[in-house]
Amino acid sequence: VGFEQSCFNIAVRFDGIDYNAGNFRETNGNISDNTKRFSTALSWRPHPETVLRFNYYFQTETDLLGNLPSKTGGFLFGLATYF
Repeated sequence: VGFEQSCFNIAVRFDGIDYNAGNFRETNGNISDNTKRFSTALSWRPHPETVLRFNYYFQTETDLLGNLPSKTGGFLFGLATYF
């Protein structure tokens, strides 16, 4: 018994969240407060009930006043098994 049922998956995802759509009532300036994230993933299922997953993400967050966005990125590794 080996890895006859194993498979690889590739995923790409883009998320965007706008927490405060619209404009400030007092100044009519844009309410920014948003987050954007791009992520990719590579996963391997050596068995139908087990998955090893490696992710990379890049994220920008703009504050309420619209200042330059903070940029973060990272790597994530996960292992899951279902029984």
